[in-house]
Amino acid sequence: MGPTDVWQILSRRIDDIPAPFAVTVRVPGKVLARFLRFHEPDLAAPTPAESPPETEGGGEPGWTRIELRFRSPQAAETLLAFGPDVEVLTPRISARPWPTEPPRSSRCTTPAGTPDPTSWLRTP
Repeated sequence: MGPTDVWQILSRRIDDIPAPFAVTVRVPGKVLARFLRFHEPDLAAPTPAESPPETEGGGEPGWTRIELRFRSPQAAETLLAFGPDVEVLTPRISARPWPTEPPRSSRCTTPAGTPDPTSWLRTP
């Protein structure tokens, strides 16, 4: 067994890992070819290069909807490389920390009965 055979076996094992994290994006025509080259392994369906760009259903003309699959949400972070040229439609992920935290006070508070640690800064 040569190095090429080992490489093919290992590549197949990696390709066989399930990719359960589904993502739907919209990509404008100006970057579609580059996007498809970069994300070809992540495509959940055949290449939509032949499909017409969105023009109905509220979509903007010139944009193409693409279904992708990633192994984890972290793997989908590669979409960030395209900046505003990719719009993530699903899943909807909030930028807030989970669970949501109450707003923090900008003042430092101490428990009742505790001396104020900044009292020495004040002049009498």
